[in-house]
Amino acid sequence: MRGGPRSRRHEARVDRTTATEWGPRRGGGRVARRKGEGGSEEAIVLDTNTVIAGLLRNGFTRRLILLVSRTRPTYYPQVLLEEVEEHLEELASRTHVDPESLRDAVRLLLSDARRISTEEIQGYLHEATRYVRDLDDAFFVASALLLRERYPRVILLSWNLRNYDLDSLARLQIEVLTPPRYAREIARQEQ
Repeated sequence: MRGGPRSRRHEARVDRTTATEWGPRRGGGRVARRKGEGGSEEAIVLDTNTVIAGLLRNGFTRRLILLVSRTRPTYYPQVLLEEVEEHLEELASRTHVDPESLRDAVRLLLSDARRISTEEIQGYLHEATRYVRDLDDAFFVASALLLRERYPRVILLSWNLRNYDLDSLARLQIEVLTPPRYAREIARQEQ
């Protein structure tokens, strides 16, 4: 009875596609793009300066990262961990906390966020360099470009807006926002 199981699989496929919209495929054509996990219409990409700000002070940025990563799909590229590691000794001396404890704090701060490997964004890095002033930031834009295939809107949280071509990214539905600006947006959405 091949008809029975195949029909059920087909029904499941139809059910999964009800929350799907069609978006442009890189290189032409169209690809199904889900609204996102839990019906979310946006994804968040954290950049290094935002995470470091969250490490240095037990304040607004830390609380925002923890809140957002628990309530919205939140991502960071692998290179973020490498950049934090490069600055770990400096951070340890500024915070008077030993490096191993800082590593634990980074793991805790990012525990609800998803890491994007460099391999996953490799195909987006060349395009990403067009939208940044500092080539180190291309990894964050490449992550956002990858996520645009899954989410209608991507927010890149950064304290360094001047490093990005904001207008060009906005045309791609990628917004670069400071943590306070994004917090105001969240507050407006919840009213």
